[in-house]
Amino acid sequence: MCTLPKTSLMSCQLSFYPLADENYEETVKQVLDIISKYQVKYQVNAMSTIITGEAEQVFLLIQKIYASMAGKTNFVMNMSISNTCGL
Repeated sequence: MCTLPKTSLMSCQLSFYPLADENYEETVKQVLDIISKYQVKYQVNAMSTIITGEAEQVFLLIQKIYASMAGKTNFVMNMSISNTCGL
């Protein structure tokens, strides 16, 4: 198992796309609500959200989004992760 240093910062550009979801706007709002509850900085853009914070928190957040949404809808979640860009 990999452990991360507590002080490692990272950024993540995340796009969440509900598939065949008639209420997709509400589904995206649910994902943004999950993000808002974590100790990370985030900026919502037209097609993605930029998340910046401690790597451990960002990875926990990604895991929470996946676990929370997997039982509700089918989706694609694209991510770009960096230890340099956006910091």
